[in-house]
Amino acid sequence: MELREGVLKVGSPFLGVVNQRSGQLIQLCYHCQKCTAGCPTAHAMDYRPAQMLRLIQFGMRDFLFRSAGLWRCLACEICGARCPNGISIMRVVEALREMMREEGYLAEERLALLEDRSLAESVRALDRLGQTITTTHNISGDDNELRSIWSQNLEEVPEGLEGKRGAEVVYFVGCVGSFCPRSYRITEG
Repeated sequence: MELREGVLKVGSPFLGVVNQRSGQLIQLCYHCQKCTAGCPTAHAMDYRPAQMLRLIQFGMRDFLFRSAGLWRCLACEICGARCPNGISIMRVVEALREMMREEGYLAEERLALLEDRSLAESVRALDRLGQTITTTHNISGDDNELRSIWSQNLEEVPEGLEGKRGAEVVYFVGCVGSFCPRSYRITEG
């Protein structure tokens, strides 16, 4: 262990990479389990939040990259809110997911090897959703020219619906409110 610039340097090279990519100091985790106690999906994870941090501390990359827990995390940040050292496990999970993609862990041939078939299908579905958002800039894959279709049921269309420069208030309807008829009532409210 070495002390440099006020930060304790311990652990594996993997720990250093995850720290850098996530912007967190995972070595500050002392395994108090407060993050796991608040996690709404911990019961469905093979490695719960505190265990994920411990595996990172020990450099056990392959265990994590085969873990369904990384994909069952809701990114709700309850774990980070409960952490006495302010570690954002959500940012750690996001960094790990990015690393998995970059290193080819989400390639079809690797997904086919997963024992957890529902996990493999969930990852495929997330990948398709990501491609849809990247391509069409919305979750439904609809043409963005139709974004204001929700307003057709309004008795009176508000002034500036199509955009107004210099407005003080902006009402962002979002993808679901724009394209999903079941949610139009919320958007129109």
